[in-house]
Amino acid sequence: MSDFDHFAGKYFAQPQYLKIDGRPVIYIYAAWNFHGNYAGAIKDARAKALAKGYDVFIVGDALRADTTFNKKLSSQFDANTTFTFLIPGLQVYSDMGKTAPAINTFFQKWRKNIQSLKVVGRMEIVNFEPGWAPQFDNRLFDKSNQIYVPALSKDQVAAMAQVARDNAEPIGNLNQKLIWINTWNNWAEATTIEPTANLRAKYPAGNYQFDFLEIVRDTFGAEVFSKSH
Repeated sequence: MSDFDHFAGKYFAQPQYLKIDGRPVIYIYAAWNFHGNYAGAIKDARAKALAKGYDVFIVGDALRADTTFNKKLSSQFDANTTFTFLIPGLQVYSDMGKTAPAINTFFQKWRKNIQSLKVVGRMEIVNFEPGWAPQFDNRLFDKSNQIYVPALSKDQVAAMAQVARDNAEPIGNLNQKLIWINTWNNWAEATTIEPTANLRAKYPAGNYQFDFLEIVRDTFGAEVFSKSH
């Protein structure tokens, strides 16, 4: 509640702040961890922002595969998403090529679950906003929980990006689709998208140079990026 109050007072009025139909967007990471009276907490947090004139649009990182679909939790948010393809309870595959079709199947299942689910206290249906990351490799970062899901080729990364694009649902008066790129510059877990130096092989999980930027441009495409850039 105090965070929402702080955000409303400091950030929401800034013209560059992301908004959907004038509603400031807040993304809550790892919302699948919520327990206890989270419904009351979210309701009160929304009220804090509304008291300052802002009807917030909350995106919850709510996807998980190791429990029964939690309708109560999912409906607390205006949109559901997942931070990366490492969804709790879903099998960790050996590379991005094997991961993409499994994620696509799970996204479709989740979208079916929320197809007619209304946001608590509102008339709108819960939106689906996929998260996308190019690969994952935390072996040098976390010795106790090592996860290595490399991209073996540019095509594998592009396939995962296409999964995100295919499953994103339109939202708001502009009917746009929102896809979360996670994380742009996280070198410790190899989810970096900005260019790398041309020092060694591009794959697996190597110096991919401009490949990932090109995939963002080519997959999420002409609707977003001008052909002159």
